[in-house]
Amino acid sequence: MELRRQTDIYARKRQGECCGFVGKKSNNLSWMCNTKHRWYAPLELMREQHSWCPHCPNKRERICRYILEDLTGKSFPLARSSFLDGLHLDGYCRELNLAFEHNGR
Repeated sequence: MELRRQTDIYARKRQGECCGFVGKKSNNLSWMCNTKHRWYAPLELMREQHSWCPHCPNKRERICRYILEDLTGKSFPLARSSFLDGLHLDGYCRELNLAFEHNGR
């Protein structure tokens, strides 16, 4: 699969975009998250670290979510339910009946 298509897929899964290469001889790409933060990183490094925007809060929680989404190909959105008594699950996939809760310390 061509690199541009790979970067578009990676960014779209995270509600952002790849803005293109930085420099002619660099493998660094310019990225933008859905809150308009910009940063530079190669796609390979971001895939290895299951990373996304380094500026947004809850970075470790997002990494957990991205790892599960990359491994399963499914979405793990935040979930609220009456049995949680006002609390929420950091990520829940109804199809897999699988949830995660990240302790953000």
